[in-house]
Amino acid sequence: TLLVAVGGGGLIGGIAAWYESKVKIVGVEPTTCNTLHAALAAGERVAVKPSGLATDSLGASIVGKLTFDIAKAHVAEVALVSDDDIREAQRRLW
Repeated sequence: TLLVAVGGGGLIGGIAAWYESKVKIVGVEPTTCNTLHAALAAGERVAVKPSGLATDSLGASIVGKLTFDIAKAHVAEVALVSDDDIREAQRRLW
């Protein structure tokens, strides 16, 4: 299993295209910047209003079209994390 942070989706799209489901790919997004999660749930690309702690690094408003198509085929799931969880992870790492 490979965990990949998701913003606009370029990184996870490239990784998922490379592995082509040979490795379980799990996207990780803030609950307040959840472009890929929202698109997969809706079955189509949807706009979200990014907010919260990770907006400056993961705050895309819509997942890329190419990424969305790749994710539908090769991303197993997208886990959502709260700002509190992100803060705690930062505290532990720093």
